[in-house]
Parts: sequence; structure tokens; C-alpha cells
Amino acid sequence: MLGFNPYTKPNMKSNIFLLAVAALSFAACNNKPAANTPETVIDTVNHTGSVDSSGNATNSGVPMDTAKVMMTDSLFLTNAYQVGKFEVAAGKLAQTKSSDAKVKEFAAMMVADHTAMGKDIESQAAQEKIALPADMGKDLTKEYDKLKGLSGKAFDKEYASVNVKGHKETIEKFEKASGDPNDSPEVQNLAKSALPKLKAHKEHADMLKEETKM
Repeated sequence: MLGFNPYTKPNMKSNIFLLAVAALSFAACNNKPAANTPETVIDTVNHTGSVDSSGNATNSGVPMDTAKVMMTDSLFLTNAYQVGKFEVAAGKLAQTKSSDAKVKEFAAMMVADHTAMGKDIESQAAQEKIALPADMGKDLTKEYDKLKGLSGKAFDKEYASVNVKGHKETIEKFEKASGDPNDSPEVQNLAKSALPKLKAHKEHADMLKEETKM
């Protein structure tokens, strides 16, 4: 009868062959990448950064979610700071160029309120180690230079108009930031707390624009 015979003498060549196959199979299993290795994490997010002790992909040592928040915070704070610098500079200009008491009053409010907002932005930027620009940006510098070249009613009309447009855009950005999960909670709160004054500025600018049409 055919079958396994426990008394049969082992075949040396057959044993060597079986051992070789087992060794190759073991090596192949060990070379297969584990599902949760750091390399797999990086490849999944298509990023070449490093990996922390928990296996999370990082960007130059900063977790990728944190890096994203820092980027959106930086963009918002930079833009808000430049707008504020323009409002302060233009407000000071209006106080010297305009002869309209209402324009001067509005300009004084712009200088006071946006100086205070600027300090809040500087404080938040310092906490996040974000470098704020020294200038107000190309477009706002161009608008400021335009105002410098005007006087009298022409100045008042342009100053009121640019404040209506500017505050409308600023309110939209602050409203977005106040509820944007990509911004830090601190920046969301900063934007939210500034909105009442910005909306009051917009209403005041609307009235000023109507008055300067005459």
C-alpha cells in the first residue's frame, strides 16, 4: 500500500529543497511593507516630510494639520494687517486734506479703531511667530497714492467710496475667518470680535458716500 512509512529513511536532497523553499517564503513575507509603517503614511498623503513618534506624517517637524492652520492664519492676518495699515494712513490723510467735518470725524474713527485692531493682529501674529509685512501691499499703496493726489470734494468722494468697497470686502473675509475650521480658534475669535466695528464702519461709510455725492 502506498503512503507515508515512518520507517523509511529520510531523503537528504528532498529535505534540503524544502528548507530552501521555506527560507525564500520567509524572506518574501519580511520584505512586504506593513500597512501602518511611516513610509506608507507619507506615501498616502503624497508628502516627503518626516514622521513623528506616532507615525504621523509631518512637514519639517510640524504636523500637517497644524501647518495648514498656520498657513491660513498667516494669509488672513497678513491681509487684515495690510488693510488696517491702509485705513490708518488714509484716515490721517483725510484729517489733513478734507475740509468736511463729517469726513474728518469718520477718518478719526478709522485711525483709532484700526490702530487698535492692528495691535490685536500683531499680538496674535507674534504668538504664532508669523512675520507681518511692513507695507500695505501694492494695490492699497496705489489707492493711497491716488488719494494723496486729490483734494477738496474729489478727495472726500473717493475716500468715502473706497471705504464702502473696502469694508464690504473686509467684512466678507472676517466673516469667513470667524467660522473657518482651517483657521485657529484664536484667529476665529479675533475675526468674530472685530466684525461689529467693521459693520458699523461700513454703515457710516455708506452714509458718507451718499452725502459726498452732492
